[in-house]
Amino acid sequence: MSSAILAAQTLAPPPQALAYQEDLLPEMQQVLAALANLEVRIGIERECLDNWSGRETLKAYVLAELEQEYRAKREPYVVRLTELKQQIATLPLCGVNRVVH
Repeated sequence: MSSAILAAQTLAPPPQALAYQEDLLPEMQQVLAALANLEVRIGIERECLDNWSGRETLKAYVLAELEQEYRAKREPYVVRLTELKQQIATLPLCGVNRVVH
């Protein structure tokens, strides 16, 4: 099973000074898209592994490695997403158009 499917994607460096929630939106969209892409890729890899006719012990080993690699690649995106959420939460309300759902 190739780990190339879960090739690392590079995170954009955080902007220096963001003043408004809208300034954070493009980066948040990029991070969420990267996470979604990673989820799709791991899903495809799991399905391929489920359909593989190899020995169960080998499948379990490959799955464990796949899961470990997935978690390692996912972590930077989760961290950045958390940072972006914190930045948004600390922005002043005045002068910012917020949509409340």
